[in-house]
Amino acid sequence: MGLIYDTVLSAFKAEELNYELNDDKDVFSMIFTTDNGNVTVKLLVGEEDAYFGVVGYLPATIPVKYVDRVYAIINDINKNSVLPFWVFDPESGELSLRCGNSVPDGHINERMVVELVYGIVELIDGQYESIMKEIYK
Repeated sequence: MGLIYDTVLSAFKAEELNYELNDDKDVFSMIFTTDNGNVTVKLLVGEEDAYFGVVGYLPATIPVKYVDRVYAIINDINKNSVLPFWVFDPESGELSLRCGNSVPDGHINERMVVELVYGIVELIDGQYESIMKEIYK
């Protein structure tokens, strides 16, 4: 494949992470069990445009009737953060935390991959309860 792809594979092998790979071999999907439920993580590899990104999904979806509350909450959180950032899809109710960037010449290392994946999971797990309390108050 490419340098980014090979580095991701090597990092996952070293960490003994189980993943599924889509047909185009550019999205790795994993599930992590946390204190608050299962966090789904997708790692995207864009070899052509030298892109690497991680998207983590909360263990629950948000009903459409709470859209305004969700937007208010994630707008406040996102104001205080450059990366990663929260995104909400009102149609599916999915709330996700995303982080990614260009990778000049495809140069990333295993540590970057592992820290970004685990970092997204930890941030979701750490903020999940407070976000849900704020939505459902």
